[in-house]
Amino acid sequence: MTEASYEIALALAEKRKSFSDGKEIVKPCLQIFARRLGDKSIERKADEIALSKQTVSRRTKELSHDVSQQLKDLAHSCTFFSLALDESTDICDVAQLSIFIMRN
Repeated sequence: MTEASYEIALALAEKRKSFSDGKEIVKPCLQIFARRLGDKSIERKADEIALSKQTVSRRTKELSHDVSQQLKDLAHSCTFFSLALDESTDICDVAQLSIFIMRN
């Protein structure tokens, strides 16, 4: 159930959805699905998935920290590397910075 919670948090983050969507939208959909299957054990498992706003927020931060740590480890393991930076503005007029690391 913990892995499912992380995967749902990742899906919400990738789609830029509100953290509260986990509890307000995803969880009810899982419950509907489980009820339609008619299997009480699946219903109980769907109820066990932690999707509160705080949990989804915490899981997203943990996933973000893990990705950052992997990038740091990769950069530290390189003898040489190149950086490419690109700044652009998205459709909401918010500046976005992209950083590319190329290993040599």
